[in-house]
Amino acid sequence: IVEQNPGAIFFSGGTQARAWLEPLCAGRKLHLLIPQPGREPASQRWNQLREAALGVFDFTGFKRQAALAEASTVATVAYELGIALALGRPALIVAYEDQELPFDLDIEAVRLKSNESETTAFALAIDQSLYGLQRSRAGTSVAQSIQHLRAQFSDHGDFRVRQTLASIDDNAAQDPVKARLLIDTMLGYLGAE
Repeated sequence: IVEQNPGAIFFSGGTQARAWLEPLCAGRKLHLLIPQPGREPASQRWNQLREAALGVFDFTGFKRQAALAEASTVATVAYELGIALALGRPALIVAYEDQELPFDLDIEAVRLKSNESETTAFALAIDQSLYGLQRSRAGTSVAQSIQHLRAQFSDHGDFRVRQTLASIDDNAAQDPVKARLLIDTMLGYLGAE
């Protein structure tokens, strides 16, 4: 059984981006997941992706007309990015400024200058990916859930249920954590019902 580790960062890519990432992870006490020699690579990387809280995918080596040997590294990165997206893992894509990418995704790449070792943008992107809102194509069902609860329980006999339901305002509908806390309270008053 592989459990997700909130402090684990999966990395796929080249040595330069890894050299930038290692001190950023060390400074944040994050565990960097990289290929381990002597282990079966496919299952190892699969398990690392399952463990990771975030995947960092380095496309700084991508060139549209690259030779096969040069392109194989980027192909591995793209393959592992696809697995991460299928698993629903947050993904951080790294590329150089004005560099073309081999795909069109709804993930904005972190753009780094090729001649500088400054990693402020990289560090900010890691923090935002770990602690900010995650991308989602499914949308949200919070407003629909609140609407359903109002239809079911707005005239409930227990005053506490009606009062808690009334406290779920438009601000709560925009804040899933607040909405959940209020809904949990209301459901607690409902008991087995």
